[in-house]
Parts: sequence; structure tokens; C-alpha cells
Amino acid sequence: MSNTTLRKNQKNQLNNTGINQQKLRAFAGELAKDIHTQDDLAELSASLVKMTI
Repeated sequence: MSNTTLRKNQKNQLNNTGINQQKLRAFAGELAKDIHTQDDLAELSASLVKMTI
């Protein structure tokens, strides 16, 4: 495997904070299925902020 491929794979896995990007994208995709209005998005955003603080 080339160095470029290794770096790309590492970038896809983790960002500089150590968050697994693949898991985050999968989670966001699941949540997005329930977002139909601006109010839904606002409610989700507020809930995520509360959970992470």
C-alpha cells in the first residue's frame, strides 16, 4: 500500500480530535433519515449539544 493510500485511509478514519469519521458519517446518516423540516434539524441540533456538554 502506498503512503498516499495510507494517509487517505488514516484521514478517513480519524480527524485531528480522534473522532472516527466513518462512524460519525454512519451516525449522521441514520439521524438524517428522521429530519424532514427545519424544526426537526433544530431539535436534533439542540439535543446533540445538550448531550455533549
